[in-house]
Amino acid sequence: MTPKGSHTQKDIEARNLRVRFSPAVQDALRSIVVAAQHSSNFDPDICEIIKNWSSDKPTTVHDFIIAFPTIAGEVMEHLSATRDAAMKQAWDDLCVQLPESGFKVSQSVQNRR
Repeated sequence: MTPKGSHTQKDIEARNLRVRFSPAVQDALRSIVVAAQHSSNFDPDICEIIKNWSSDKPTTVHDFIIAFPTIAGEVMEHLSATRDAAMKQAWDDLCVQLPESGFKVSQSVQNRR
């Protein structure tokens, strides 16, 4: 029996947690896509991930944790190579909007039979 007021911890698989970005974050992500689309300095596969995130389709916590550092690296490399003002503004917007307007996380419900 668990004492009153105590907490139990349950591990949750990161692939079963969905992240849905707010409209403000989606706008910032779209701005990054626009700035990166025609750049030879930006990996097209990473651009596609960002494009998917800018839609209303959720991603998983696992995919976000895996991809976000790579996206940050791509943005920094692009900025270093081009000094692209539009990309700088888009990245700054994302860095403000993600913690402020952010995202919602929900757990996938799996049917058990």
